[in-house]
Amino acid sequence: MAQGLIGDEKYLRLDDLVEVTEINPSRDHVRQAVYNHVRKNSKQIGNNPEGLLAKVGEAGLIIEVDTEMHNQVAGCLVSNAEDVRSATSYLKRLTGLQDFSEEVHSATKNRMVSDLSNADSSQYAALKELGADAKKLNEEEKEKIARGIMGKLKENPNSNLYRAEQIVNLTGVHLQADTYDLGEMVRKYFDGGIGHVEPSRIAKLLNMSLLDGGRVQTQIFDRTIQLIHENHLDEAKKLFKDNGIHPTKSGAEKVLKEYAPQHQEIMKGRLNLVYGRNSGLS
Repeated sequence: MAQGLIGDEKYLRLDDLVEVTEINPSRDHVRQAVYNHVRKNSKQIGNNPEGLLAKVGEAGLIIEVDTEMHNQVAGCLVSNAEDVRSATSYLKRLTGLQDFSEEVHSATKNRMVSDLSNADSSQYAALKELGADAKKLNEEEKEKIARGIMGKLKENPNSNLYRAEQIVNLTGVHLQADTYDLGEMVRKYFDGGIGHVEPSRIAKLLNMSLLDGGRVQTQIFDRTIQLIHENHLDEAKKLFKDNGIHPTKSGAEKVLKEYAPQHQEIMKGRLNLVYGRNSGLS
Protein backbone atom coordinates (compact mmCIF):
# COMPACT_ATOMS: atom_id res chain seq x y z
CA MET A 1 0.00 0.00 0.00
CA ALA A 2 2.92 2.28 0.63
CA GLN A 3 4.04 4.41 -2.30
CA GLY A 4 7.04 6.53 -3.13
CA LEU A 5 6.55 10.25 -2.87
CA ILE A 6 6.49 10.53 -6.64
CA GLY A 7 4.19 7.85 -7.89
CA ASP A 8 0.66 6.92 -8.73
CA GLU A 9 -1.81 9.78 -8.58
CA LYS A 10 -4.29 7.43 -6.86
CA TYR A 11 -3.97 7.45 -3.08
CA LEU A 12 -6.10 6.91 0.02
CA ARG A 13 -7.24 9.79 2.16
CA LEU A 14 -5.78 9.47 5.63
CA ASP A 15 -9.12 9.53 7.38
CA ASP A 16 -10.42 6.79 5.08
CA LEU A 17 -7.34 4.72 5.84
CA VAL A 18 -7.84 4.99 9.58
CA GLU A 19 -11.55 4.24 9.30
CA VAL A 20 -10.82 1.04 7.38
CA THR A 21 -7.84 -0.21 9.37
CA GLU A 22 -8.60 1.36 12.79
CA ILE A 23 -4.90 2.15 13.14
CA ASN A 24 -2.96 5.32 12.65
CA PRO A 25 -0.96 5.49 9.41
CA SER A 26 2.75 4.83 9.15
CA ARG A 27 5.27 7.58 8.49
CA ASP A 28 5.41 6.51 4.86
CA HIS A 29 1.66 6.95 4.52
CA VAL A 30 1.74 10.32 6.26
CA ARG A 31 4.60 11.53 4.10
CA GLN A 32 2.80 10.41 0.95
CA ALA A 33 -0.45 12.03 2.06
CA VAL A 34 1.25 15.34 2.93
CA TYR A 35 3.05 15.40 -0.42
CA ASN A 36 -0.14 14.66 -2.36
CA HIS A 37 -2.10 17.19 -0.33
CA VAL A 38 0.39 19.95 -1.03
CA ARG A 39 0.54 19.14 -4.75
CA LYS A 40 -3.23 19.19 -5.01
CA ASN A 41 -3.98 22.26 -2.92
CA SER A 42 -1.01 24.62 -3.06
CA LYS A 43 -2.13 26.48 -6.21
CA GLN A 44 -5.77 26.86 -5.19
CA ILE A 45 -6.54 30.41 -4.15
CA GLY A 46 -8.07 30.78 -0.70
CA ASN A 47 -6.76 27.59 0.85
CA ASN A 48 -5.69 28.06 4.45
CA PRO A 49 -3.44 25.20 5.66
CA GLU A 50 -2.51 26.81 8.97
CA GLY A 51 -3.70 24.66 11.81
CA LEU A 52 -4.98 21.92 9.50
CA LEU A 53 -2.87 19.19 11.07
CA ALA A 54 -3.95 20.22 14.55
CA LYS A 55 -7.61 20.04 13.54
CA VAL A 56 -7.04 16.57 12.13
CA GLY A 57 -5.44 15.60 15.44
CA GLU A 58 -8.47 16.87 17.35
CA ALA A 59 -10.56 14.47 15.29
CA GLY A 60 -8.51 11.59 16.65
CA LEU A 61 -6.05 11.06 13.82
CA ILE A 62 -2.44 11.37 14.94
CA ILE A 63 -0.34 12.95 12.21
CA GLU A 64 3.16 13.95 13.16
CA VAL A 65 5.10 15.96 10.60
CA ASP A 66 8.49 16.53 12.15
CA THR A 67 11.48 18.37 10.71
CA GLU A 68 12.76 15.28 8.94
CA MET A 69 9.47 14.63 7.17
CA HIS A 70 9.07 18.34 6.40
CA ASN A 71 12.39 18.27 4.59
CA GLN A 72 11.70 14.99 2.82
CA VAL A 73 8.48 16.37 1.35
CA ALA A 74 10.18 19.68 0.52
CA GLY A 75 12.96 17.87 -1.33
CA CYS A 76 10.45 16.13 -3.58
CA LEU A 77 8.48 19.32 -4.13
CA VAL A 78 11.47 21.37 -5.25
CA SER A 79 12.47 18.51 -7.53
CA ASN A 80 9.10 18.04 -9.22
CA ALA A 81 6.50 20.72 -8.49
CA GLU A 82 5.22 22.72 -11.44
CA ASP A 83 5.04 25.80 -9.21
CA VAL A 84 7.87 25.58 -6.71
CA ARG A 85 7.09 28.84 -4.93
CA SER A 86 3.44 27.95 -4.25
CA ALA A 87 4.26 24.40 -3.20
CA THR A 88 7.04 25.22 -0.75
CA SER A 89 5.15 28.20 0.69
CA TYR A 90 2.09 26.05 1.28
CA LEU A 91 4.19 23.34 2.92
CA LYS A 92 5.70 25.86 5.33
CA ARG A 93 2.25 27.11 6.27
CA LEU A 94 0.96 23.56 6.69
CA THR A 95 3.80 22.33 8.91
CA GLY A 96 4.67 25.59 10.64
CA LEU A 97 8.34 24.93 9.85
CA GLN A 98 10.17 27.62 7.91
CA ASP A 99 13.67 26.32 7.26
CA PHE A 100 14.92 23.66 4.88
CA SER A 101 17.88 21.31 5.25
CA GLU A 102 21.05 21.20 3.20
CA GLU A 103 19.61 18.19 1.39
CA VAL A 104 16.69 20.32 0.22
CA HIS A 105 19.06 23.08 -0.89
CA SER A 106 21.02 20.47 -2.84
CA ALA A 107 17.81 19.25 -4.49
CA THR A 108 16.96 22.84 -5.31
CA LYS A 109 20.26 23.32 -7.12
CA ASN A 110 19.84 20.03 -8.97
CA ARG A 111 16.38 21.13 -10.13
CA MET A 112 17.82 24.41 -11.35
CA VAL A 113 20.57 22.70 -13.34
CA SER A 114 18.09 20.23 -14.81
CA ASP A 115 15.63 22.95 -15.80
CA LEU A 116 18.26 25.22 -17.35
CA SER A 117 19.71 22.27 -19.26
CA ASN A 118 16.28 21.89 -20.84
CA ALA A 119 16.12 25.60 -21.73
CA ASP A 120 13.52 26.16 -19.01
CA SER A 121 13.96 29.11 -16.68
CA SER A 122 10.31 29.38 -15.61
CA GLN A 123 11.04 28.27 -12.03
CA TYR A 124 14.41 29.97 -11.68
CA ALA A 125 13.18 32.92 -9.59
CA ALA A 126 11.51 30.58 -7.10
CA LEU A 127 14.53 28.28 -6.96
CA LYS A 128 16.81 31.25 -6.42
CA GLU A 129 14.70 32.33 -3.45
CA LEU A 130 15.44 28.90 -1.97
CA GLY A 131 19.18 29.30 -2.42
CA ALA A 132 19.96 28.14 -5.97
CA ASP A 133 22.10 30.59 -7.91
CA ALA A 134 22.98 30.31 -11.59
CA LYS A 135 26.05 32.47 -10.97
CA LYS A 136 27.51 29.86 -8.61
CA LEU A 137 27.79 26.83 -10.86
CA ASN A 138 30.80 24.55 -11.03
CA GLU A 139 32.36 23.64 -14.37
CA GLU A 140 30.59 20.30 -14.61
CA GLU A 141 27.21 21.97 -14.10
CA LYS A 142 28.01 24.65 -16.66
CA GLU A 143 28.99 22.03 -19.20
CA LYS A 144 25.77 20.11 -18.60
CA ILE A 145 23.69 23.25 -19.15
CA ALA A 146 25.67 24.19 -22.25
CA ARG A 147 25.18 20.72 -23.77
CA GLY A 148 21.48 20.84 -23.01
CA ILE A 149 20.98 24.26 -24.55
CA MET A 150 22.93 23.28 -27.65
CA GLY A 151 20.71 20.25 -28.07
CA LYS A 152 17.59 22.40 -27.81
CA LEU A 153 18.93 24.96 -30.28
CA LYS A 154 19.85 22.28 -32.81
CA GLU A 155 16.43 20.71 -32.42
CA ASN A 156 14.41 23.91 -32.81
CA PRO A 157 16.12 27.31 -32.71
CA ASN A 158 12.82 29.10 -33.22
CA SER A 159 11.15 27.95 -30.01
CA ASN A 160 14.33 27.85 -27.93
CA LEU A 161 16.34 30.89 -29.04
CA TYR A 162 14.89 33.41 -26.60
CA ARG A 163 15.04 30.97 -23.69
CA ALA A 164 18.62 30.06 -24.56
CA GLU A 165 19.58 33.74 -24.57
CA GLN A 166 18.04 34.18 -21.13
CA ILE A 167 19.88 31.19 -19.70
CA VAL A 168 23.23 32.17 -21.18
CA ASN A 169 22.78 35.62 -19.61
CA LEU A 170 21.87 34.03 -16.28
CA THR A 171 24.67 31.51 -16.14
CA GLY A 172 27.44 32.84 -18.36
CA VAL A 173 27.86 29.39 -19.92
CA HIS A 174 29.90 29.23 -23.12
CA LEU A 175 28.30 27.63 -26.16
CA GLN A 176 30.40 26.14 -28.92
CA ALA A 177 29.52 24.96 -32.41
CA ASP A 178 31.08 24.53 -35.84
CA THR A 179 30.05 26.20 -39.07
CA TYR A 180 27.90 23.23 -40.05
CA ASP A 181 25.85 23.51 -36.85
CA LEU A 182 25.54 27.26 -37.35
CA GLY A 183 24.30 26.73 -40.91
CA GLU A 184 21.73 24.15 -39.81
CA MET A 185 20.40 26.40 -37.08
CA VAL A 186 20.14 29.36 -39.46
CA ARG A 187 18.31 27.18 -41.98
CA LYS A 188 15.78 26.04 -39.38
CA TYR A 189 15.48 29.60 -38.08
CA PHE A 190 14.50 30.88 -41.52
CA ASP A 191 11.97 28.05 -41.83
CA GLY A 192 10.11 29.70 -38.96
CA GLY A 193 8.64 32.43 -41.16
CA ILE A 194 9.33 35.73 -42.88
CA GLY A 195 9.59 37.56 -39.55
CA HIS A 196 12.73 35.65 -38.60
CA VAL A 197 15.26 38.25 -39.67
CA GLU A 198 17.86 38.19 -36.88
CA PRO A 199 20.15 35.23 -37.50
CA SER A 200 22.94 37.17 -35.81
CA ARG A 201 21.32 36.27 -32.49
CA ILE A 202 22.20 32.63 -33.12
CA ALA A 203 25.77 33.46 -34.08
CA LYS A 204 26.18 35.64 -30.99
CA LEU A 205 24.95 32.82 -28.74
CA LEU A 206 27.48 30.47 -30.30
CA ASN A 207 30.29 33.03 -30.05
CA MET A 208 30.59 32.98 -33.83
CA SER A 209 30.16 35.30 -36.79
CA LEU A 210 27.74 34.91 -39.68
CA LEU A 211 30.76 35.47 -41.86
CA ASP A 212 32.28 32.22 -40.60
CA GLY A 213 32.01 29.96 -43.62
CA GLY A 214 30.59 30.66 -47.04
CA ARG A 215 27.57 28.43 -46.56
CA VAL A 216 25.90 30.69 -44.00
CA GLN A 217 26.56 33.80 -46.07
CA THR A 218 24.96 32.09 -49.06
CA GLN A 219 21.95 31.09 -46.96
CA ILE A 220 21.44 34.65 -45.79
CA PHE A 221 21.88 36.12 -49.25
CA ASP A 222 19.44 33.60 -50.75
CA ARG A 223 16.94 34.31 -47.99
CA THR A 224 17.16 38.05 -48.57
CA ILE A 225 16.66 37.62 -52.31
CA GLN A 226 13.66 35.38 -51.63
CA LEU A 227 12.10 38.06 -49.42
CA ILE A 228 12.75 40.70 -52.08
CA HIS A 229 11.28 38.48 -54.79
CA GLU A 230 8.14 37.98 -52.68
CA ASN A 231 7.99 41.75 -52.06
CA HIS A 232 8.59 41.46 -48.31
CA LEU A 233 10.85 44.49 -48.50
CA ASP A 234 10.63 45.58 -44.87
CA GLU A 235 11.70 42.11 -43.73
CA ALA A 236 14.48 42.06 -46.34
CA LYS A 237 15.76 45.41 -45.05
CA LYS A 238 15.76 44.13 -41.46
CA LEU A 239 17.63 41.01 -42.48
CA PHE A 240 20.27 43.05 -44.32
CA LYS A 241 20.57 45.42 -41.34
CA ASP A 242 21.04 42.43 -39.03
CA ASN A 243 24.06 41.02 -40.83
CA GLY A 244 25.28 43.42 -43.52
CA ILE A 245 25.71 40.65 -46.10
CA HIS A 246 25.11 42.11 -49.55
CA PRO A 247 25.59 41.00 -53.17
CA THR A 248 28.66 41.63 -55.27
CA LYS A 249 28.15 43.21 -58.67
CA SER A 250 28.34 39.82 -60.37
CA GLY A 251 25.99 38.37 -57.77
CA ALA A 252 23.39 41.08 -58.36
CA GLU A 253 23.65 40.69 -62.11
CA LYS A 254 23.20 36.95 -61.76
CA VAL A 255 20.00 37.52 -59.78
CA LEU A 256 18.61 39.87 -62.44
CA LYS A 257 19.34 37.40 -65.23
CA GLU A 258 16.92 34.96 -63.63
CA TYR A 259 14.06 37.32 -64.49
CA ALA A 260 12.45 38.11 -67.79
CA PRO A 261 13.56 41.46 -69.24
CA GLN A 262 10.26 43.15 -68.41
CA HIS A 263 10.67 42.20 -64.73
CA GLN A 264 14.35 43.04 -64.36
CA GLU A 265 13.75 46.74 -63.74
CA ILE A 266 11.25 45.95 -60.98
CA MET A 267 13.70 43.62 -59.30
CA LYS A 268 16.55 46.09 -59.75
CA GLY A 269 14.50 48.75 -58.02
CA ARG A 270 13.78 46.43 -55.11
CA LEU A 271 17.44 45.45 -54.77
CA ASN A 272 18.44 49.13 -54.65
CA LEU A 273 15.70 49.84 -52.12
CA VAL A 274 16.86 47.06 -49.77
CA TYR A 275 20.62 47.23 -50.19
CA GLY A 276 21.06 50.89 -51.13
CA ARG A 277 24.61 51.60 -52.20
CA ASN A 278 25.49 47.99 -51.45
CA SER A 279 23.20 46.53 -54.10
CA GLY A 280 26.06 45.93 -56.53
CA LEU A 281 24.08 47.74 -59.21
CA SER A 282 25.02 51.39 -58.66
